Amino acid sequence: MLCRYVHGKTVQDHCETRVRPQRLAARRVNELLCIVRSYETSSEDADWLDEDKVDASGLIIPEPSSSALQVPESECLANPWTGEQ
Repeated sequence: MLCRYVHGKTVQDHCETRVRPQRLAARRVNELLCIVRSYETSSEDADWLDEDKVDASGLIIPEPSSSALQVPESECLANPWTGEQ
């Protein structure tokens, strides 16, 4: 316990930090696709993070998309490059 006291006050053993994303792109079970801006490189990165590690206050949380196929399976498996030209 090297850093037990700082400026005469006790330090909490576990400091919880939450990520504040620029926006939320998608949602799946217990995870959010967060768009996080890096100010050092002026770039944006997307990462899947647990919901409890994200500060989403004031952001619109997207509904999870259904995992059902929107296109019939036979159409997905069809080869578009066969047939007459």
